Amino acid sequence: MLKKIVDKFEERQPDAVVWQIKVICAVVLVYKLLSRDFSNLGLWPESVLLGYPVDIYPPNYILLTAIPPIFDLISFHFIHWFVPIPNISQFYVLQHTLIIAAVALAISPLRYTRMIAVVVYVLCMYLWGFIYRAGQDIDAMFLLQGCFLVLAMIPRAGNERNYSGYVYSSVLLVFVFYYFFSGVNKVIDLSVLEWFQYSLFDINASKLLAAQELNYHAVSVVEAPGWLLNLASFIGAAITYVVHLAAPLIFMHRSRGKLIFYWCFYSVFHVMSSLVGILFAANLLVWLAIIPIFSMKKDPELGRKNDENICIVYDGECPFCSNFVMVANLKKRYENLKIINARNNNETTQKVKREGYNLNDGMLVIRGDEMLFGAEAARFIVLNGSGGFLYLFYKAILSHQKVADVVYPMLVVLRKRYLKLAGKDLI
Repeated sequence: MLKKIVDKFEERQPDAVVWQIKVICAVVLVYKLLSRDFSNLGLWPESVLLGYPVDIYPPNYILLTAIPPIFDLISFHFIHWFVPIPNISQFYVLQHTLIIAAVALAISPLRYTRMIAVVVYVLCMYLWGFIYRAGQDIDAMFLLQGCFLVLAMIPRAGNERNYSGYVYSSVLLVFVFYYFFSGVNKVIDLSVLEWFQYSLFDINASKLLAAQELNYHAVSVVEAPGWLLNLASFIGAAITYVVHLAAPLIFMHRSRGKLIFYWCFYSVFHVMSSLVGILFAANLLVWLAIIPIFSMKKDPELGRKNDENICIVYDGECPFCSNFVMVANLKKRYENLKIINARNNNETTQKVKREGYNLNDGMLVIRGDEMLFGAEAARFIVLNGSGGFLYLFYKAILSHQKVADVVYPMLVVLRKRYLKLAGKDLI
């Protein structure tokens, strides 16, 4: 099962898919920004602006990220440990800077996507963080901000071949997490019997009654036969919760037809939720980012193995080195791959020592007549490998030469410390 998940995650996509995701998300964000005035936050009392969601909900409600200082860190509000809250003009500038950044994200070349997405994500989390403090808009922004986080986290440099597939799969996982854990929440909070007791239209009627008294229309009037309203109240919520729990199918079965079905279902769901004053119109639009529009052209090289001779020499007694080589799964690409334990005394290790390489200071990749040592060897492995989440972590920290030159020596020091603590000798 894990292999199927990894294979799905690595499923390649055309670059147009990334354009689809970033353009739609940017347009929806601009729509959200133009429908709200953040400058009025400058008029709020500081006690309100710096409150926490955990202060709003009842004590038995579990909110792991809504407590200080975790909330301050994820919303970037920790800067207000040192500097004051923006005034009206400064909030105005931040809001319009975010609008400009969103437009730039939508039109910029793919090589600048990650850099601009970082700016968009940070500003978006920062501004909406003040709204979250009041317990509002969290559900309405989760999908959108999750997509920006994906664009900000996944590097394209050195990963052009698989970049679009990784972005698309990660965005699908954002949708899976959002809906699946919403279903899990209902399993935890409600009994199965209560799934069939959600009186959607009674709530709608009470809100309409309140609207008559207050002259404030937050919900629409329902025009439908009584039996249909009763049926929707009786089974509508239960069906929705079951579909929430089946959300992982979005990731595993990502055909155009299935995703359109999910989009239609959740469109009906969000329209129905509008009857109790909750619409989430942005969610309806963000779904357009994952419905396949562009097809992946068949790659004649796809699945064809490279017959180049590659040899990796590393310390087989080091579990970190072994894990690094294993998760990169180079055998999938290189047919003639040899993996040699540097502690064995053989022709290859003797040749390496004659060439003057100290295998205590790094692993070695022999590529024909070329020898790559240390950070260069690690970088070759991550740029030519494939794998799951752990591989992507290694790739994130070692795919860039300058970063690898700094990080790899630290990993070598940690390896030597481990061998000493484990009572094992150096090579």
